[in-house]
Amino acid sequence: MPAQDQISSLNLYANLLEEIKLRIDSINHCTLGLSGFAPPFVKDYCYLQIRMICELVALCCLVAHGDIQGTSGLKRAWSAQKIMEALERLHPQFYPQPVKQIKKDNGFHLEGLASPLPKSEFLKLYHKCDEALHRGSLRKLLKGQFPKQINYPEITEKAQKLNNLLSHHMLVMKNGQQMFIAMLHNKNDNMKAQVAIAEALKPS
Repeated sequence: MPAQDQISSLNLYANLLEEIKLRIDSINHCTLGLSGFAPPFVKDYCYLQIRMICELVALCCLVAHGDIQGTSGLKRAWSAQKIMEALERLHPQFYPQPVKQIKKDNGFHLEGLASPLPKSEFLKLYHKCDEALHRGSLRKLLKGQFPKQINYPEITEKAQKLNNLLSHHMLVMKNGQQMFIAMLHNKNDNMKAQVAIAEALKPS
């Protein structure tokens, strides 16, 4: 049975995933032209949501690994890079690992998948949001017109990678004996996010 502090962490992790789902849905809503925003503002809004999702992913990692000695000083941190760099120093395998769930006769088996958004690319995406959320220099503005983009394949691709990273994933604890297992949409529970703690099998 998980301890009470673990149950609190599971609930908080699930709530963060629910917020991530809402933000991904809002990106899709905007890129389909359903928001009513003028085209240039769609891009601004979507990159803001991607930035927020990156920070939420970092906070998810911090929630899952909050029992590691040395993380208490990160409770006031909001920067995804700062949180992730600190966690990597404490536990190099802190980052979400996408998995595929396979039903077996004796239960479920988790098969690791290639990450659609490795940690290094994740941080590049986070910094890309910084660049996108600036209007630009005067020299740059004088060279072009107000953007009139109406299709956003680069944004939908980034949102999809974040979705695929988290759709069904695990985070291995520092002790190597436990892991957070999470999914964005649980078909058996009204498509709600679900998080659980699993224990590694002991050798027989």
